[in-house]
Amino acid sequence: MPPPNYCVDFSGFIVEFMNNEGVNEGVNEGVALVVEIVRKYPGIKTAAIAQRINKGVSTTERYLKQLRNDRLIEFRGAPKTGGYYITAKR
Repeated sequence: MPPPNYCVDFSGFIVEFMNNEGVNEGVNEGVALVVEIVRKYPGIKTAAIAQRINKGVSTTERYLKQLRNDRLIEFRGAPKTGGYYITAKR
C-alpha cells in the first residue's frame, strides 16, 4: 500500500490513504476475460480480442504478455497470420 497523504486545513489535518485494489481487480478481470475469449475462439488475434473486451490494443497486449509469461496461452504461427491458443498445461 502506498504511504498516506497528509493535508492541513483550517479545521485540522486530513490523512488520505490510497488503495490500488480497484486497479488490480480491473486488471485481473481483464486477464480472466482474455483467457475465456482465447478458450472460446482458438487462434484469435490481438485486435479481435481487444474489440471483444472493449479495450485498446496496448492494454490487450499487456494482458496477453502476462498470460504468456504465466504460460496460460501461447502464440502460434507467423506474426501476421498466427493467433493465440490456450496452452496444453491448462
